[in-house]
Amino acid sequence: MDAVEVLAQFVEDYLTAMVGHAQTGRAFLVMWGAAIPADAALRPVFAIDDARFRLGTQTLLRAGQANGTVADSVDQEATAAVVVGMVRGIAAQYLIAPKAFDLPTAARTCRQFLRNSLSPQRDDRPT
Repeated sequence: MDAVEVLAQFVEDYLTAMVGHAQTGRAFLVMWGAAIPADAALRPVFAIDDARFRLGTQTLLRAGQANGTVADSVDQEATAAVVVGMVRGIAAQYLIAPKAFDLPTAARTCRQFLRNSLSPQRDDRPT
């Protein structure tokens, strides 16, 4: 299993689902944003959801490091936060202004970003 490709496909699927179900995607992002204030009632719910999302990403990255498809230098925790921020931020931008950019191109750019950032360099790959 190539963990980078699995993660890249997940990112693409996430973006497709968020905009394919725009009403649900908007509702999720509105509630997620409403959870930001310290006294927000939904804050604990979204904190747990975000933690699970990051943990799943970290688990995938750890497996990729174990099988050599993710560079050893990748910080699992920080990268998980970046991935969550990337997909939620792109989805929010698109739902706010769908004509502002081409979503399939943005998804391909995410895939390339993940490959460039997470894959071991040729010299680092197992032989």
